[in-house]
This record gives sequence, structure tokens and C-alpha cells, in this order.
Amino acid sequence: MKNTTIIILVVILLGGGLFAFNKYYSPKQDVSPEGSVNINADKAIDSASPEAAKTETSPTVAVRYTLTEVEAHNNKNDCWIAINGKVYNATEFIASGMHNDKILNGCGKDASSMFAQIPKHASAAAQAQLEKQFIGNLN
Repeated sequence: MKNTTIIILVVILLGGGLFAFNKYYSPKQDVSPEGSVNINADKAIDSASPEAAKTETSPTVAVRYTLTEVEAHNNKNDCWIAINGKVYNATEFIASGMHNDKILNGCGKDASSMFAQIPKHASAAAQAQLEKQFIGNLN
């Protein structure tokens, strides 16, 4: 009787441990209205939300945006800029005041030529700052 009780307790503890391990380490799944499964749904990005896009500053698999999506973010409170095939969320950079007001002319646009015309943008510091704003690639 004592051995049976010990065996039952061990089985319960192992089963509970495996359940907790699986629940903690398995990816979260979400099913969209279309029926597709989104693995890691807690990291999904809504392209209409600059805050959500900013959370994924260096995606492992880069998110792709169309120029139409970029064009929707066209003011100082919500500014996405496309430069050389990459998309950047410049909203926080603009709010910081570390910029020339001409940056606002690039909000919601492909500003590659505008960016290239300013010599200091070629500096390592400017490139590092730009990479902090990276949210995806232009499709």
C-alpha cells in the first residue's frame, strides 16, 4: 500500500511538472478570423500602431511594409519613413527634438534621396541612430 501511494504521488508530480513545462515553453497560438494560425500571437504587429511596431526594432524575420502602409504614418505624432528599402518609425526620434524640422517632410514617404542629400547622415552615429528606429523592410 505504501509503495502504491508513493508511485501515485510520483506520477502526479511528474505529470504536473510536464504540464507546467509544456504550458510555459510552448509557443502561444492564435487563430485569425480567416482560420490561419499565428504562432507567437503575443508578438504580432499591427501595422497601424507605431507603438506596436516599435516593440520589434530588429525583427529576426523582417516585417515587410508597402509604401501605402508607410504613407498612413505621415505626421510628427506618427511618422514612418522609408529609406533605401527599409522602414523606420521616427516618431520617438522626432519627439526627442534631436532633429532638423526637415525630417517632417519625409514622414509617410520614401525619403531615400532626401536622406542622402544631408552629409552628416553618412556618419556612423547617424546610421546607428537610424537602426534604432528600424521596424521592417519596404515591400
